[in-house]
Formats: sequence, C-alpha cells, structure tokens
Amino acid sequence: LLCVLTLISFILPVYATNSTSTVVLPTNTLYGAGTTDDPWQISNCLDLASLRQSKYFSTLAHPSNFILTDDIDCSDSINWNDGNGFPTIAPQIMYAPYEGVGAPPEHYFDGNNHTITGIYTNWDAQESGFGLFAFIGVGATVKNLKIENATLKNIGTTQPEVHNGLLSMYNLGTIENVSVNGTIEARGTSGLLASINAGVIKESSASGSIISEGGDGDH
Repeated sequence: LLCVLTLISFILPVYATNSTSTVVLPTNTLYGAGTTDDPWQISNCLDLASLRQSKYFSTLAHPSNFILTDDIDCSDSINWNDGNGFPTIAPQIMYAPYEGVGAPPEHYFDGNNHTITGIYTNWDAQESGFGLFAFIGVGATVKNLKIENATLKNIGTTQPEVHNGLLSMYNLGTIENVSVNGTIEARGTSGLLASINAGVIKESSASGSIISEGGDGDH
C-alpha cells in the first residue's frame, strides 16, 4: 500500500491554491497536455499566474492551448507582489514564431464563457507596457472570455513608447467573443481590449475608462 501511494503522489500534478496572496509565480502543473484536444486547464487565479512558466510557452512546433474550467476571482491580486499586483502573462503564451511560410500555428485561449474578475496590476515598477496577454500572435485566438472590474495602473514608466491593454498590448491574431470592463491609468498608448490591433477583433466589446498621459486609447 505504501508503494502504491508513493507512486500516485509522484504522477499526479501539483496545484496552487487560492489560500495565499504571497505567491507571485506559482510552479504548479496544470491538468491537460496543452494540445487542441487536451488543453491546459485553468481553474483559479494562481493557475492563471502560473502560465509565466516556460513549459506553457507556445512554439512553432508545439503551440500551447488553454481553457478556463470555472469563473476566476482575482480580486486578491491587489495584495500580490508588494502591491504591484498581477504580473503580465509572458509574451510567449499566445505567441509562436511565424515567418509567413505555410499555415500559421493555430492555438487558443478559450475562456469557455467564464469570467475573470478583479485583476489588479500596478505596473509602475516596470519600464514596459502591460497586457494580460502581452502579445496575441499570428494564428492565436483568445475567445469566449469576460474580464470584469479590472484595474491597470502604469503611470510611473519613463519610456515614451509604452502600450497598455487590459486584454493585450499587441493583437496580431484573433479576439473573438470577448468582453472587457475596467479602468486604465497609464502613460503611452492604451486600449481596453488591445492597445495595438493588427489582427481581427470580432463580436467583442469593451467598457470602462482610460486616463492616458501621452498616446491614445484606440480599442
């Protein structure tokens, strides 16, 4: 019996919980395999933050796919990272290198008609912009997702060309059936859905307010 229990504990993934606000970058492993048939499953806010790990990055050969399995409450993120809040998901999550030869690598983040509520980010300590998905690359789709009551602050940066978006800084792929509600107070160019859109946005909406010093809020 002891041997069986030891084997089970070895093969099962380790999961983050919602019980702490001190974890900035969890090292948990999500259910799933990241494929289109078996996407990585995200069930809480710490799962979402854990996507900064390199094992979840999309590559040309192995683009990663994700799905929400429940509504997510991220309101505790105001206490994370010494008040800086939720970190941007790494650019490589929804970005796979593509040189325009053949079909682009298809991958997606499917909100599964769930809601992410209360994400808070004070990005003043960074000399860059912010987007929950920093880049949505060619061939990538973010879909069927609601983001409610999100707050993004980024007024401390000294960089002249900074882009901020509650959903994304740069969209080169597809944003479909996504609604965003929240506020941005930032320098540079800001947009509630995407600061810069060079892709497709369809059946989506945004509401809230932008206070921007320099640049325009365009999406």
